[in-house]
Amino acid sequence: MDGFFSSFGFVENPFASTNADKEPRLSSYFVSPPYFSSVRGDPQDPRSNVIFAPRGAGKTAQKVMLEDYAESEKENPIFSITYDEFRTFNRSRLSQLGVDWHLTQIIQRLLAGILALVEEGHGSQLTEQEKRTLAYSFKNFLGSLSAAEAEKTFNSVRSALERIGAFKDKHGQNIAAIIAALATKWGFDAPNIKAIEQELKEESLTDIFVRLKNIIIGFGFKSLYILVDRVDEVSDLANDAEASQKFVAPLVNNLHLLETDNVAFKFFLWDRMEDFVTAAGFRPDRVAVYRLNWSPGELEDMLSKRLSAFSDGRIQSLNQLTDGSVDIDLDKLVCLLSIGSPRDVIRLAQRIVDEHTRIVDDGSPLAIGAIEAGIQKFSRERSLELYGAKTDELIKIGMVSFTIGDLASDIFRISNQAARQKIQNYLTLGAIQKSGEIENPGNRPLHQYSLADPRLAFVVLSAYGLKECLSAVCFMCQRCSQLLVREGPEMSCQVCSLEFTAKETDTLLAHALRRPDEPAMI
Repeated sequence: MDGFFSSFGFVENPFASTNADKEPRLSSYFVSPPYFSSVRGDPQDPRSNVIFAPRGAGKTAQKVMLEDYAESEKENPIFSITYDEFRTFNRSRLSQLGVDWHLTQIIQRLLAGILALVEEGHGSQLTEQEKRTLAYSFKNFLGSLSAAEAEKTFNSVRSALERIGAFKDKHGQNIAAIIAALATKWGFDAPNIKAIEQELKEESLTDIFVRLKNIIIGFGFKSLYILVDRVDEVSDLANDAEASQKFVAPLVNNLHLLETDNVAFKFFLWDRMEDFVTAAGFRPDRVAVYRLNWSPGELEDMLSKRLSAFSDGRIQSLNQLTDGSVDIDLDKLVCLLSIGSPRDVIRLAQRIVDEHTRIVDDGSPLAIGAIEAGIQKFSRERSLELYGAKTDELIKIGMVSFTIGDLASDIFRISNQAARQKIQNYLTLGAIQKSGEIENPGNRPLHQYSLADPRLAFVVLSAYGLKECLSAVCFMCQRCSQLLVREGPEMSCQVCSLEFTAKETDTLLAHALRRPDEPAMI
């Protein structure tokens, strides 16, 4: 594989990683969604907001770009922390994890940054009351951290990274010793600390949070950004959108906290959480909501920039990696089949290269056979990830459009009620959708259902070639560009209700074919 990429001038594999946190070149191929400037906001007037997006749609990439923005903003400095690693807990305690549980971890991150800044020299700016607050907070929130917890806490501070790094290099794990030295320097010995604890013990953690925020603003920062990500990746929540909502609810529903002066919470949340978040009392009239949806054109732009970044500008298109017999616009097809997911663009392109280099190792360009095999393998993998064991049931159906009667009489030989339950299960998973009605003379029309994902269609119809599937059952709505899987000849779009026939210009193949004046690059 290294030989394949190097033969085309890549300095490294452009598809090796799908984790935005691990991609040092991200800024060179990041494509801003239309609302990204609103999410980034104005450091002089920060506002909290929530971003809902499917997995793989770029939530973490936006978070990383906000981290970079906070680090590079000099005119209006931002103190930014990332809250995407959480203390372990037992799921049975989920309802007991209130705002104080979250604030404790957020305050630890604030204190880690403040500690590094104070040790560097900012301590001379502190008032006596601020020193008392910090002496109390350092002891109670940082003093008992383990080495691993301290490392995680300091890594979460995204502002003044060089100063944070220098502090860690200088002091290592001696956090408790530094805290004690500061207390002594400020004249707070053990009895004094006890007195301060007595003084502040009646204050809530929200009050402590606000005190620390004010200290940060006093250091010259215009605002405090708190970036909340990876809520749905907490292992204790078992991939459960409703449980993920309950976990983050104490923060996302706390308007008093979200509307704190000079503070902006940025929540990057799984889109399947949205209904649960709304039902739990979230206030979109007070906290702006943005939904991340990528068009195929935007994905193509991202892919082109990514290829260019990893090849020092030599390659801007997957079509430059194909041989002369490939008449498909590979960029367009990959981005169409990624269904709005930048991560799936990378994974699908990698799978195609995998299949190619499994067969040849001479650095030759991609052939149509490898492209078809890669799409088929990826489609199978993605279908199993999305639809689990139901994938094999859908394969058994062997059709992309069907009725309850088809399942009951012809496929599973079960009762209509049992077939109706199967349909409901597929609908709940998102594997199928209602696609129309079929006339049933003398009776009510029959509901027709169709597969919701063209990749699932490739798996169900695996006996057929890629182009056959793209031309026979995969379509693109001419009005709203929705991808549709249907068996014609007459059909409608479930999004915009456009009715159309299975004519050549509507097929996915027609959208993916390279124009006659657009030959392969190799």
